[in-house]
Amino acid sequence: MAPDTVIFGAASSDVYNGTANLGNMLQIDSVSFTGVTSQPANFNGDFEVWNPMTNYECSFWSSFSPPAGEKQTTDAHSGLYAMEVSTFPDVSKKNKPTAGFIVNGSSAYRGAPYTLQSDSLFFYYKYVTVNPDTAFVSVFLVKAGSTVGTAFYPLYASSSYKHVKMAISSSIAPDTLIVQFISSASYPVRASCIGSDLKVDDVYLKSEPLFVKEWVSPSAISIQPNPSNGIFHIVTSGLAPSSIQRVLIFNTRGSLVQSRGFPNANAMLSEQFDISNLSEGMYLVQIQTTSGIISKKITKTN
Repeated sequence: MAPDTVIFGAASSDVYNGTANLGNMLQIDSVSFTGVTSQPANFNGDFEVWNPMTNYECSFWSSFSPPAGEKQTTDAHSGLYAMEVSTFPDVSKKNKPTAGFIVNGSSAYRGAPYTLQSDSLFFYYKYVTVNPDTAFVSVFLVKAGSTVGTAFYPLYASSSYKHVKMAISSSIAPDTLIVQFISSASYPVRASCIGSDLKVDDVYLKSEPLFVKEWVSPSAISIQPNPSNGIFHIVTSGLAPSSIQRVLIFNTRGSLVQSRGFPNANAMLSEQFDISNLSEGMYLVQIQTTSGIISKKITKTN
């Protein structure tokens, strides 16, 4: 009978027999139907129409959460970005429900060099589920390829960022630390868990912090007005004026766009900054103090 839809597909290996040979490469172009006066609507058989797309790769971390892949989210605990993965229907496995995960290291080498037998892992997470679900974090301490210590911690639903401290230890001194966050703990993953979404930020070790931790209360410093046209003030409250050392401003690509130091420890109760010459968008303002670092976001409008 007359159809209403046409589906055309191509694959680089024999998907019907479940075979795949590494190195196969297939190129196709100029796909068209004969015997018709016009091609099917939105078929794009010459592959000339493309949607712009940006793939983000987080340095020193790997993730698996198709179809969107690795997700960079601005819903961060601090700074500009956090990592996000979700439980999804895996089209490569007939839409089998599959948990997304984040793991430190690369796809070729998971983990990071590490030698302590006892430590604590700190991180912040936010977890939203469409049905009752549980995410989790696992830590593996490895020596010469063999696991010498493990730790697991369940992550329950939380609409705001929650701080977690997790003790880790091993029987002997390890050589590698592997940290992995997973969006669904059940196996096999239930179909009802599709859409469970996990965001992770500020992951660090008590002994070897991955960044300078914010020990200063974020409420001690505010940016006014925010959003602004680029001219704004940094206002301190409850901080010793002499504790401000330097203010750095970064764009969303991580490039430093402005820096101002306060070497003489002058009182800084309300200092004006001007980024009106920069393009509109979000910027990260990093205030370095004698007690730590406070990061704030500001939105610059035209």
